[in-house]
Amino acid sequence: MQEFFQKILDFIKDFVTGDLWWVTAIIVAVFFVLFLVFFIAYLVSNGKKKKLKKSLAEAKAAGDKGETVYVPDPKAEERAVRAEAKATAAETKAVEAENRAFIAESRANHAESKLAAANERAINAELRAAGAEAVAADKPKAEAAEQPADVTKEEPETEAAAAAAEPAAKKPAARKSAAKKAVAEKPASEKKPAAKKAAEPKREEAYTVKYDKTKKDWVIKKTGQTRATRRVKTKEEAMRIAKELSDKNDTALVVHKKDGKFQKQ
Repeated sequence: MQEFFQKILDFIKDFVTGDLWWVTAIIVAVFFVLFLVFFIAYLVSNGKKKKLKKSLAEAKAAGDKGETVYVPDPKAEERAVRAEAKATAAETKAVEAENRAFIAESRANHAESKLAAANERAINAELRAAGAEAVAADKPKAEAAEQPADVTKEEPETEAAAAAAEPAAKKPAARKSAAKKAVAEKPASEKKPAAKKAAEPKREEAYTVKYDKTKKDWVIKKTGQTRATRRVKTKEEAMRIAKELSDKNDTALVVHKKDGKFQKQ
């Protein structure tokens, strides 16, 4: 047994005085740092306890005197910090919601602009189709108006050819009567009825009445123009002004409902 303890003492002696002395120094330094940490924590906690005891004593003394003394509550301060953090998070969420609403409104305005452009293209197509139908309807009338002029023009020629084809053996009296007949019919043949000109297609222009959801008013705009002709608050006033403009300029009138669809005239 004595030999065992002697071996342990020799090992410690070799460990301290040998090549591993720096390990011993590190271990001692670690223990010293831990001791300092625990000692400082003890002092802080003891100070807090003393401060709390002093506050309680002052509160008790003030209660005896009928006065009120503020006693700091760490939990109340922690709750206040948490409430402030929640309020900040709520403000951040509100700002994000406003940004999302602004983006949605911008997308709605863009879609409305696309719908207005599509409606304008549809109006132009309808006007072109109406012009083509007007030209097709007036073409037979023009041809019918030109047909009598061709017939009257050919009548003297046929009669003159018939007179020239008569044999020379006819009597002079017959020749004179044919000549008089030709002279009498010549003025009538010279009067050519004026052919009706084909009705030119109207210019593809129209006044449109539509509702502007952004500015919340009724817009009167002429086809092909980017800026509005007039802006009014009521549809009745817009219809009246657009009717006057279309009658004055001899153009079509296209009216939209409040939802953007076409209104039957």
